[in-house]
Amino acid sequence: MVGKLLKHDLKNQARRLVPYCLIALATALIVRLLSLGHGPVFSTLQTIAISVDIVLLIGCVLMPLISGWTYMIRSMYKDEGYLTNTLPVSRSSVYIAQWLSGMLGLLLCLATAALGLWIAFYSQDYQMVINGIVMTGKEALGYSSTSALLASVFFVYYFEMGFAMTAGYAGIVLGYRCWKDKPAKAVLFGLGLYFLGSALSVAILFVYGLFDPSVMELFRESAEPGVTMIKSIFMLGTVYYIVVSLALDAIALKALGKGVNLE
Repeated sequence: MVGKLLKHDLKNQARRLVPYCLIALATALIVRLLSLGHGPVFSTLQTIAISVDIVLLIGCVLMPLISGWTYMIRSMYKDEGYLTNTLPVSRSSVYIAQWLSGMLGLLLCLATAALGLWIAFYSQDYQMVINGIVMTGKEALGYSSTSALLASVFFVYYFEMGFAMTAGYAGIVLGYRCWKDKPAKAVLFGLGLYFLGSALSVAILFVYGLFDPSVMELFRESAEPGVTMIKSIFMLGTVYYIVVSLALDAIALKALGKGVNLE
């Protein structure tokens, strides 16, 4: 049953996210084409296109979060919720399907942002800057392969944003348990969970540093991050985001088992 619900939710996600992603990629392509021209007109148009492209690429991070949260509120707690909650399926199945579709939508949008950056800015004009950033990252993390570095950074960021998305989902569920007819407070509750989780990650990192001197160096003013320290942070961060996201999902599922307050 989760599979059928997921298919339905993915179609809803696609209607909202795919057009946005195509527009972002088209704008990135325009930036690249304008970079081939010369003269003040091309320069002005390129500056405008770059500004629009940057806004759209930032939106690739925010769009799946906002889209997923608003879809959950509408389909589970507003008018559509009367239909959703009378379906012959468990509320946990509905939540899991929406969470999975949200995570897949986030993956699509982040991949679009990465591809858009490559299309728009990977050229001879920016190659030295990009190569310098990549070399610094490879040295900091001890990677010999550029593709391995980029994949590692991408998935660490993906799981971090996945944690933000999950905090929003869980916050909506828990928020509606506390404040019926108050969607804004429910979303704020989710943001509170995110900031609380972020603060907890720093505390866990400090505790881990008590057993790993290389990590404890991070909390000293004269700290100079080394390969071991940064790798430890990457590893701990990824594991932390996955574990906390699953824990928030479990809490939300338990709350859903107690019923839903419809608007």
